Amino acid sequence: MATVNASKWGMVSNAATVSWSATRSAGTGNATYNNPTDNDYQSIYVSHTSGGKGTEWVIRRWFIAFNVSSYATGYTITNLKLYYKPTASGSATPSGATSKVAIVKSTAQGNANSNLTTADFDSFDDSVTYAANDGTDVWLDGTTLSYFDLNSTAISAFTGSYLKVCILEYVNDYSNGTPIAGTLISGYGNYDTSGSGVTPYLSFTATPTGWSDGDINSTTSPEEKINGIEYANIIRVNSIPQTWNSFSAVSSGVTYTIYYVGALSALGNNSILYSNSSGATALPAGTYYPSTVTVFGCTSSCAWCIIDSNGIITSNSDGVCCP
Repeated sequence: MATVNASKWGMVSNAATVSWSATRSAGTGNATYNNPTDNDYQSIYVSHTSGGKGTEWVIRRWFIAFNVSSYATGYTITNLKLYYKPTASGSATPSGATSKVAIVKSTAQGNANSNLTTADFDSFDDSVTYAANDGTDVWLDGTTLSYFDLNSTAISAFTGSYLKVCILEYVNDYSNGTPIAGTLISGYGNYDTSGSGVTPYLSFTATPTGWSDGDINSTTSPEEKINGIEYANIIRVNSIPQTWNSFSAVSSGVTYTIYYVGALSALGNNSILYSNSSGATALPAGTYYPSTVTVFGCTSSCAWCIIDSNGIITSNSDGVCCP
């Protein structure tokens, strides 16, 4: 399994006395906590207190950012999980409540390299869900390494090089259920890596998509190796794949579309000509006369080359034109 540690993680809180709605929908919070390393740190939180001194609502949201640029291309990502280390300090009241969470897209923390500010309290898009978000994900109250399953939408974020998530308390914050007086729901994390804690991290299967631009020296099978490297693990050869190009050529009275990779001027003996842009070498062996390009040192119709049954150029006009 591949793993990627969070580059940035932290929380933004907002406390207000006006109303639950005003607390939840605020564009700015009033406290931030960046990259905590404590062994018992409050990470998500919702409360509603009421008494002789008045009423107060508090919300804390957890933001985590991962740089996944190493897996942005060349891999199929599956089994994506977000790991964290909870503690036993969490709370869930009134009776019957649990610390359920929802996981959505974050727009904070830059390219996984910026600290949170109070202005990031609402830096998330809850229309882009990264987990089931159906009330089944619960922040555990214990000390066992735990995880949340992330979905295909989270996986698709890999192509942008950064996966950034925001974790919200589910019942009241994400679902906007007004908490009754006495509500206190919280989840705590252990981020002390010098002890038993962990930096939040992703775990996933990264399967190389491998070379998809035809055979390499007649090797096409995923289990075969080239210079000790499995074919399926090869993504590029000498900076190839590049853009496929083509020209028309006549051989034995038949016009063919000839495909090649790289610069036209670089074609010569031992270059390979292909029958399609997927790397097939099905051109019949013989002499070919390019009809639309200047190549092999000659203008169109005067240039020529001979290829073998593998598409390899064995001889060409090389400036000796119009044979």
